[in-house]
Amino acid sequence: SSSSSSSTSSCHSKLSQSLSDTSSGSSSSDDEEEEEGRSSIYSSVNGRYGKQRRHDHHESHDGDDDETVDEEGGLAKAGPGDDDDELENLSDSLINELPEPSSLASKLASLPCSYNYNRKEQVHLYSLIMEARHFTFKMKNTFVCMICFALSISSAQFLASILFLPPMLSSGLTIWLTVVVVPLMSFSLMSTTMDSQVMKIAVGKNLQLKPENITFFVICYLIKFIPSIIVVVLNFGFIIAHSCKLTGFGSSSLGPCWMFTYVRHNGNSTGSKDEPGDEDLLWSSHLLTAQVCAAFLMVLYFVVISSGFVHRSHLMWQRSPTRNRLWVFISFTLIIGQLFYNQLVLQVNLSSSKVPHEFLASLPLHIWLISFMWPIVLIGINLLVKRAEIKATIRQQRRARFDFNTKLGMNSPF
Repeated sequence: SSSSSSSTSSCHSKLSQSLSDTSSGSSSSDDEEEEEGRSSIYSSVNGRYGKQRRHDHHESHDGDDDETVDEEGGLAKAGPGDDDDELENLSDSLINELPEPSSLASKLASLPCSYNYNRKEQVHLYSLIMEARHFTFKMKNTFVCMICFALSISSAQFLASILFLPPMLSSGLTIWLTVVVVPLMSFSLMSTTMDSQVMKIAVGKNLQLKPENITFFVICYLIKFIPSIIVVVLNFGFIIAHSCKLTGFGSSSLGPCWMFTYVRHNGNSTGSKDEPGDEDLLWSSHLLTAQVCAAFLMVLYFVVISSGFVHRSHLMWQRSPTRNRLWVFISFTLIIGQLFYNQLVLQVNLSSSKVPHEFLASLPLHIWLISFMWPIVLIGINLLVKRAEIKATIRQQRRARFDFNTKLGMNSPF
């Protein structure tokens, strides 16, 4: 019995050992087969992409070998893994450089916009609206000033022609005033400092153009600009009359003296050139001198009038126009530049500057007094007109606050 029990126990132990061996062997064989399968898949994929990368590399380098120097100093073939890493790095860098579709669409959609911001940015809408209002009012003020100056130049020329005077401004002076002086003087108004009351302005509804607004604008323009235009034309006429008196042809019954181009030394006049050197072109020099004087007076009066456009909602003693440094600089530069331009015109068109200088020295005193005392009167006229404009603006603001077409607006405490 003891021998049989020992034999059965040995059989059980051998059987369990054999089962454990077979299980361990099967598991190890499964692991080996799985590992071999993975290695074969990796090798096939790497081999395929490695061949393609090596083929591209050979084509780009004209058949050069992909050899790298290892750490020990020997030559070694570059593996396909290095090429894959380079390709991945290159693709990642390209993807990072390209903008996102949403950002690209945002940039395309915001091309006509003057301001663009993202959703995550902190934007102060109140200050943004304040800047927009201030910029809009400055643009409106600039264009109104430019239109008034251009109308003044045309009105002066028209008034001189009605009074049967010679052209008050030559073509060169007209281009100079229209292209240089008026745009620069109007542009200087864009540098006006911001008004603290800009956000309290009621815009109102622009449903239709009201005739009373047009009438008020025309009246203000006539009061501010027409007196200066009349003064310039009168001074121009006085200078022409003085020239006719100097030449001794002012009392002729043939017509105005300026219709005759050539004036001789003895005062006789003829409509054509008879003999060279027999005539003295006094009239041509006198006319050009009168034209440059009229142009300088127009620039001077434009500077004085533009001081009322700097701060439209405040009187001069409440807010000085000298706060606009750009306006001060451009005004001073235009006055000095007009003097240099007049001197250049006289030197280019006349052979000698002696005649215009003597002619200016012989002008009567009342011409100088009217010319340079008028800016003082003009400042007072501008202040009165500006005060009336401010009152009209206040009334318009009250009406704009009522203009809601609702019961809330009708019963408003304003």
